[in-house]
Amino acid sequence: METNNIKEMEKHIVFDKNCDLTIKENDEKSYSFVVENNCKVSVLLDITSSLDLNIVVKDNGDLKIAILNKKNKNNININGVIEKEAGFTCVIADFCKEATSLNSNVDLKGEYSTSKFVVSSTSNDKFKKTYNINFNHLNKNTTSKIKAFGVSLKESEIQVTGVSYIPKESIKSNASQEVKIILFDKNSRGKASPILKIECDDIKASHGCSIGSINDDHLYYLLSRGIDIETVRKLIVLGYILPIKEYFNEQEKKYIDEYIREDFNYD
Repeated sequence: METNNIKEMEKHIVFDKNCDLTIKENDEKSYSFVVENNCKVSVLLDITSSLDLNIVVKDNGDLKIAILNKKNKNNININGVIEKEAGFTCVIADFCKEATSLNSNVDLKGEYSTSKFVVSSTSNDKFKKTYNINFNHLNKNTTSKIKAFGVSLKESEIQVTGVSYIPKESIKSNASQEVKIILFDKNSRGKASPILKIECDDIKASHGCSIGSINDDHLYYLLSRGIDIETVRKLIVLGYILPIKEYFNEQEKKYIDEYIREDFNYD
């Protein structure tokens, strides 16, 4: 894909051709992305500070944003407008060792517009991570999806709230939410709040939630094979976290591998 022909003025970026873009160690705290008609754009944000992100995806455009949050306590705010037959996918790999918050609001404005959020998160100590993901289905045949996976350790907490609003005129729309959180310790906490605000009948809406401790049978099986408890924990985390890798480039995939295998410490 082409990486040139990007018009940039301060923090405002207009994509008028297909493009891959990587932004590392963001000095700016806010960005505005506009994807023009029919353009397909992929952006990797390797963030080191809090982030405000405003996006517009115009007719038949497609925007994929992958956010890697490694170290610092960050707040992420995302607002988006998705127009006719356009798509927006946001993927967040949140391995920050402190508190994180995500607040997003996406308006599915055009018919056949789509949006998907995928979140993979670890929390530790007494920190709380909160993810609030809102979709407004403002036209017919719109689709939204939430997939969130978390691993909570010690006295930490992961909280996911999804809101899918489908007013009466937005027939044939589809909203789905899926949350899975594994609790490693007695005082670990997880919470999922799926909210479906439905004002018409001719739609599809679903939600699923799984929050619980490590499966004893799985744990016993791995321990019986001579694997130590620390390695077992890492293997379980790998199962929850590694699927997020498919959305990142090779360098970032390597970081995710190293984080789980070397930097993820239970103690």
